Amino acid sequence: MLIYSHSITNRVRYIFNVMLGDMLELKLEFTSDKDEFTASEEPKLSYTHAKLGDEIHFRSIGLLHEKGVQDQNI
Repeated sequence: MLIYSHSITNRVRYIFNVMLGDMLELKLEFTSDKDEFTASEEPKLSYTHAKLGDEIHFRSIGLLHEKGVQDQNI
């Protein structure tokens, strides 16, 4: 599965590797290149503010792109 985010941080890699790699045993690749992502024929998932196409989409609220530890409203 190809995962797109505008910035591939350690947190992005960790969360998706745990959820999809470890738990579901999917082979993952990460990209921050929109053109590569949209052209890919692989199963795709985006972690962005808006969908890029017909992929599975998780709306980003910025949590996985933050630095340090911040209080979060739940």
